Amino acid sequence: MEYRNIVLVTTKVAEGIVRDVVRGIKDFNIKLVVLDAPIAALINTRYIARELKRRIKEVLDADIVVVPGLSRGSARVIEDAIGKPVIKGTKYAGDIPELLKLLKNGTEFSPVTPADDIILEHLRHTYSERFNEYLRRAEEVFKVSNLSFYAKPPPLNLFYEVLVTRITNDENIRSIVGKVVKYGYQGIVLGCEAGGCKLSALLSIARKVRDLAPGIVLGIDMECREELLKDVINYVDMLFNVTSADVEKVSHLINDEGVVLTVKPVRSARRREVVGALEKGYQELLNMGIDKVIINPALLPPLLGLYESLITYYEVREKFSKAPLLMDVSNVYELIDVDTHGVVALLEALAFELGVSSILITEESRKAVGALKEASISREMLYRAFIKKSPPIDIDVDMLYIKEKKYRNVDPPAIRGERHVVLVSRRIDPILDPKYYVKVYVDHASKMLVVDVFERGSDNLVKRFVGSDALSLSRAVVRSVDITKEHALYLGYELSRAETALILGKSFIQDTPLIIASYDECDENSS
Repeated sequence: MEYRNIVLVTTKVAEGIVRDVVRGIKDFNIKLVVLDAPIAALINTRYIARELKRRIKEVLDADIVVVPGLSRGSARVIEDAIGKPVIKGTKYAGDIPELLKLLKNGTEFSPVTPADDIILEHLRHTYSERFNEYLRRAEEVFKVSNLSFYAKPPPLNLFYEVLVTRITNDENIRSIVGKVVKYGYQGIVLGCEAGGCKLSALLSIARKVRDLAPGIVLGIDMECREELLKDVINYVDMLFNVTSADVEKVSHLINDEGVVLTVKPVRSARRREVVGALEKGYQELLNMGIDKVIINPALLPPLLGLYESLITYYEVREKFSKAPLLMDVSNVYELIDVDTHGVVALLEALAFELGVSSILITEESRKAVGALKEASISREMLYRAFIKKSPPIDIDVDMLYIKEKKYRNVDPPAIRGERHVVLVSRRIDPILDPKYYVKVYVDHASKMLVVDVFERGSDNLVKRFVGSDALSLSRAVVRSVDITKEHALYLGYELSRAETALILGKSFIQDTPLIIASYDECDENSS
């Protein structure tokens, strides 16, 4: 059956988004019916049936009615109420165009199953195509070294900053460049600490980065002293953290090609002073003919101005609607003792909503290791959610490393007779192996597990076993060394924990806890 007249049922909150995504569709006559309800997840199909029956005139011309995929219950009750074919649409508005495209091509949808579940593979395959189509329409503000900068995301440019003092050899440089390229970053920023950095080392590293990754944008974050900048400015594409007080120092050093300047405020506790200083510095640069400028209002740490600085970002976005903004999110995740991946994802989402199109990432503390990868995954989550017009949920990408969305435990089956059950309610001390003892290590540098087997008594090393798979390593030890059964069980237990530490990048110390749960045991079986 051919459908020409489509009624889309939506809610007040989603109305604007739905109108936006269907605006350019010309193959159908689309009519919106907006229900007097906040969000689709809180309504059921019986409610929709009552409302549409009451407003029957609005659906009389419909060939088919599409109701929100998040609505609860079967849409057959709606069909019975209005006498029209009714299907469940997609859960989120961004996928409506794909639903309509497939509806036109004859795909059959259901009054019971949300459209997403029917066309999941299609949505997966067309995501990149839809996102790239959006990027083709996006208008850049300026370009430097083949990298485009935009007033608002997407795209979201990622920059990785590393202190020059942390780069001690060429292998460090290759490792940094390799990670940046692997995770799709747009640039590397070489940072100098407060006391400055050795100019010769800085220039040497800059040249090597250029040789290894000619397509990567190179930035420098250093004190704005003219005698230093004049020697490095020709090696870099971006100069970070220029304040309004530095404008005069750097303006005449910018070459004809133009270096991107990221302007930040002189530290101030007052939001109005921050916005004023940024406006002054930005306008001075524009007056000098320097228009490749990114504004960095500066994100402050938790309890030291974080909330206020987010408001500053909003006000700067409103005042400079065409200027790209940058956010250094490490100012938050480096200064709060929680796992970084959730913080990074939330901060990127906030930046996205605030219209920030460039993100700066560091890994200066031990707990921040992995933030580079986490920011890349977070960006992919935001891109997919942006296309779907949804929160970053149920998009085939996530960072649920410890917790899970659904309880999928395989519970033990019931058995008859208590005589078959052995309850172990107290600790059973081990019977030590009379011949050997083992030491288990994690070598994070080589990504290997190590088992050293020693003779008990003499402490002589019998053999070292190295491997990346705990089970195979355990088998290799027990087949090569005559350890006792209890010792073999213990070795398998410790190697399993070591393998988990290797996967998570955590420190491993034999016989000490690896993970401490952040929630009560009674909550573990929550669905």
